[in-house]
Amino acid sequence: MAPISRIDNEMTFQIAAQNLPPELFLIVLQQWLGQQRIGIDGSAHPHYTLSYTNPENIDPFATISKTSNAPSFIFQEYFRSRIRSWLTDAKEFSDPTTFYMSHLLMSLKMKDRIGWYYLPNQSWDAICQDPKLSLSTKFPVINDHGAQYARMKHLSSLHGLEKIKLDFTAEQYFAMFDVAVPPFHYRDGAVAGDNLYRDEFCHGAGHFLLHTQELEIHFGDAYKQANPWYDVQEAAWCETNPSWNYAEARLRPHVCDSGLVIDWILEYAWYNGHLQHIKKITLTGDIQTWVREKWYDIFKRHAMYLEEYPGLYYRIFAVYEPDPIDLETIGIDEEGDDEQDEAETYNPFELIRNMRSTLVTTVLVGAGVVSAKGLLDLPTDIANLLTSLAPAPASDPRWTNWHPASSGDVRSPCPGLNALANHDFIHRNGRNMTIPHLIAGLAAGLNMGADFTTAIGAAGLLSSPNPLGGSFDLDDLSMHNFPIEHDASMSRQDAYFANPQPFHNPTWQQYISLFNGKERTDIPTASKAKYARTTDSQKRNPEFVYGAREAVLSYGENALYLSTMGDPVTGKAKLEYVRSLFEMEKLPFELGWRPSVLPTTLPSLGLMIVQLQSSSPEPLLEGVKIVADSYKDVFFAIVGGSNILGNLTGGISEALGL
Repeated sequence: MAPISRIDNEMTFQIAAQNLPPELFLIVLQQWLGQQRIGIDGSAHPHYTLSYTNPENIDPFATISKTSNAPSFIFQEYFRSRIRSWLTDAKEFSDPTTFYMSHLLMSLKMKDRIGWYYLPNQSWDAICQDPKLSLSTKFPVINDHGAQYARMKHLSSLHGLEKIKLDFTAEQYFAMFDVAVPPFHYRDGAVAGDNLYRDEFCHGAGHFLLHTQELEIHFGDAYKQANPWYDVQEAAWCETNPSWNYAEARLRPHVCDSGLVIDWILEYAWYNGHLQHIKKITLTGDIQTWVREKWYDIFKRHAMYLEEYPGLYYRIFAVYEPDPIDLETIGIDEEGDDEQDEAETYNPFELIRNMRSTLVTTVLVGAGVVSAKGLLDLPTDIANLLTSLAPAPASDPRWTNWHPASSGDVRSPCPGLNALANHDFIHRNGRNMTIPHLIAGLAAGLNMGADFTTAIGAAGLLSSPNPLGGSFDLDDLSMHNFPIEHDASMSRQDAYFANPQPFHNPTWQQYISLFNGKERTDIPTASKAKYARTTDSQKRNPEFVYGAREAVLSYGENALYLSTMGDPVTGKAKLEYVRSLFEMEKLPFELGWRPSVLPTTLPSLGLMIVQLQSSSPEPLLEGVKIVADSYKDVFFAIVGGSNILGNLTGGISEALGL
């Protein structure tokens, strides 16, 4: 059937208005108005216009006005229908600019309608701080909240952006949710000719979902028809090799499998905290069954936690995290086989069945899932802290604001704590370390769980000259054999030979040399390197101390860097990241590192210590058995038990279940 012309359309509406009974005409009116879309007109920049219309029926009121002898209820119902559509329709966005600008402008210029957003980068300042910025609206978008209330009292609390549908390309989703898979882990301009999405405002725009209550993420034609890797110019993805049966690395098999890429997108959207608050999330389009089942299960479990602990906000990250290092070699193997290994599908029901399933049930305590009863006994600011822990966003200036210790600053024998101080995640001068301050700083900089930080903080308090004073300095931790300093360190000399606090390169080279040209760490090699340091110190140090406590702490410091620079389960990390942490005491953010999706907690460290010990050639001391709780038990022993731990931490340890 040929489309109805504008004149025919008007005539059809007029005939319907004059001849149909009211109840039928109202149905016709809804169909005639059609699907409306948000529009942002910025042609008169910095003066913007926000509208909500059907592109194929831009001025329906003009048609109604031409209807002769139209019943009065038509005009009333027209206005009501348009306003109701604006407030209750799911708004569909197929381009990121309209998405983020509609949310931003409403937040800036309609403050009584929608709340403020956290803006992830400084680029927004040019818009937000422009004194000439203005927003006008076209009906049915009503700028005046009082006018909306007068027309629609029962919908007066709505702002119109509660329900959102996104229909973007993979590359646009990558930018919006900060998906850091190679080669998209480069920021714009970092690599000449890279293929990052060029709209700088789109990067991190997932923050604008903050006030969304229902979200549909669609993976349809727009997503499938744009291969985000095709125009990549970054060298590693443009290599050729005669043994490959594809022209270039960027065309290798499986890098664009919809299941893989959709899983990456959802992983980073979840990790960056864009989805947890949304009451209803729907995934539509061409999605592999395992991906849909995995994520609907995650959404369901998260909703159950929210229901069990009403009023608390949990960042549950106990899900699969893509390994950017592995992604660089997807589709390449020695035999050139194009068949995809079953594990490459990242099917969660097989991949995480063993150790990760254990972590899912144990790591949440350290991640901030705390006892609701315990929270009631804590000051409000501490309770809020424990329920809002997360790594700092990529835009946080502390990631790149690195300065080594200067005159008057103090540091510890721990390169991780020193690096956090050098970046100002904890006090740059290394002094006055309180447990709440450490909990916030270690979570922001390394995604350390509150349980680990509470334990190490309590031990630090006992090393202070005034343990009841509530704080300690980093150099208090340099006391030999208490609380954390010990012989056979990876990067410090034994106290018998020299001050154990500063980095000692010969000691470090003895450890790191056992990786012998590897590009990344692994648990078996770390175990061998740790044993090599132990045997060397035992031979050379006549006052060498190495009992059960020191053995567990030694395995623990290995687990700490493997977890924080890599992953709390696999222990795989780029060696350049590890070198940056130890040799410069600098977080390798500018090298591409980001905190792990899973927090590093006492349970996760305990499990990795068991892996390290079982892979080590080192014989166990007589009567010593290392189990998953050994690491936690050592800290309990250091502080003198759970009661003293509770007193030192002001009840924080009890709220965390320690």
